[in-house]
Amino acid sequence: ISTGELNLGNLTRKNVPRAYLYLKQDGDLFLRTSAIDSGHRREYLYKIELNSALGDEPTTRRLALGRGLRAVSWAFELHNVDGADFDLRGAEILPVILSLRE
Repeated sequence: ISTGELNLGNLTRKNVPRAYLYLKQDGDLFLRTSAIDSGHRREYLYKIELNSALGDEPTTRRLALGRGLRAVSWAFELHNVDGADFDLRGAEILPVILSLRE
């Protein structure tokens, strides 16, 4: 699942320190974030490990994302590992708008 490039409702630079995914999964997943920062595309991968204690019901997973990346537009991709099934029911991306001096 890919979002494409998003400005997240604002045309100023921002970072995205956290995201929440409401999903059901039967294996590990990866969330890839990418953005153009200071003229260079930067990508980061975050592993979302299967927590079997959560059971078979959809749950909200909180992801702490890196604070160093600052950009106007962002893209997010959710990938499975080794064919693991998942059902993404919702996502909330929480950007922090930076001051004009950043």
